[in-house]
Amino acid sequence: MLSLLLAVLFFGVFQVSSFGGEYELSWTPATDTEVIGYEISYRLDDGHTEPFNGTGLSIGDSPVKLGNVTSVTLEPVPDSSEICLSIRAYKSDGEMGPYSQIVCGKIAASSNTYTIWGENKNPINLGSKTETGTCVPVIDVNGQLFQGSETYYLTNFSGGESDTVTFQRAPGDIVLYTQQAEGGTIYPIDYITSFIGERMEVHTTPDFGKCLTGMYDNEMDVFDQVIDGFYSIDSPAESHIIRPVFGSCYSVTASTTGNGGSITPSFVALDYMGSTTLNIAASEGYYLAELKDNGVSVIDQVFSDQYTVSYANENHTVVATFAMIEIAYIPQSGDKSLTADVNGDGKKDSIIFALNGSWYVSLSTGGSFGYSLGTYTKWISGHGSGSTRQLLADVNNDGKADAVVFFSDGRWYVSLSTGNSFGSYTQWISGHGSGSVNQMLADVNNDKKADAVVFFSDGRWYVSLSTGSNFSSYTRWK
Repeated sequence: MLSLLLAVLFFGVFQVSSFGGEYELSWTPATDTEVIGYEISYRLDDGHTEPFNGTGLSIGDSPVKLGNVTSVTLEPVPDSSEICLSIRAYKSDGEMGPYSQIVCGKIAASSNTYTIWGENKNPINLGSKTETGTCVPVIDVNGQLFQGSETYYLTNFSGGESDTVTFQRAPGDIVLYTQQAEGGTIYPIDYITSFIGERMEVHTTPDFGKCLTGMYDNEMDVFDQVIDGFYSIDSPAESHIIRPVFGSCYSVTASTTGNGGSITPSFVALDYMGSTTLNIAASEGYYLAELKDNGVSVIDQVFSDQYTVSYANENHTVVATFAMIEIAYIPQSGDKSLTADVNGDGKKDSIIFALNGSWYVSLSTGGSFGYSLGTYTKWISGHGSGSTRQLLADVNNDGKADAVVFFSDGRWYVSLSTGNSFGSYTQWISGHGSGSVNQMLADVNNDKKADAVVFFSDGRWYVSLSTGSNFSSYTRWK
């Protein structure tokens, strides 16, 4: 017995020419290895049942043995005429298989529509003809557009043994599809059709508070070509898929100058007229000295360590500046006073080293030390307690004098200046200068970094050159 698997019979409906319709039929081949060909039966008189005794097609009068092929072009089909057909396989001994489902198609030239009819046993494929590299778009009765070789499967039937779906051929050669995105709308919705070289345009309308933040044409970034929400393709030669991106309109960027505290979050995206609150935290020993929003002081708008950006209609850059809390300090017996430019402004500042390792600084204003008489800011604690000598010099060539201490056993510790404090101290060398009678810092090799120099009572001089992060092995220079 002949066994056939004609699981899907595809019926492609194509563009009407002035001489009549052209149809292409394709099918799934039978699995029986003894099959040597296929026979088609058709009729052209709008009938949907036997007999299929049509005449007039270029392949011959029905039925027609096609040979071992899986597709055939049917032409010419007169305008407004419906063609119905079925296909079956045959063997070399002449045995014929059962007919496939019946499929019908009709092109109504006057209404410019395509009609596909078929039994509900299998889905039906709708295609559209390609001419000179462009596709003819096809629109169903629900307004959905199918392009090129995309397939529309008739799977939801209205009931009964058959169903009819009508498609209207859209005017034009190419299609501009639009993909909707959250946060706004792009128009036209879904698609527009046009002809090659004919200008096509879309425009966007963001939802309230949102802005258009991106635009892609066939996944190519074209956002810089969008003007006032409009994007156009002046001379289209192919179909286009336009995808907009909607998002927040503005941003708030928050940062600090130097050390002493934090402001968070560092970045916030804001919708139009949106608001956000920034949290400000000063480190121990510091206070918020200034807060600027887009260069304008807003420190008077800080409440409970918070600053709020409200009704955003532009980007905001918020910068917080912290300063050390000045304290009243009365020098004690044994304290050491020094002067050096510790903040790199070209003016030497007053510094007091206390025996407990605290360093107090009063910056020079050019007319006084500090803004309040008798007040200092503590730049570091515990650096050099018990040391033999305390020095100030720029050991890393950043223009700011650093705090350096020497212990009698030859250990040297350095605390680098940040401009508003001395950083954590670290040991830069050991064993250099033990037993010496004088210890100094000076740039002896003209690399702009002060080096550690010691002198012994017998006239020997030893030098340890600064690398910017430590003192190198010491050598005798004289």
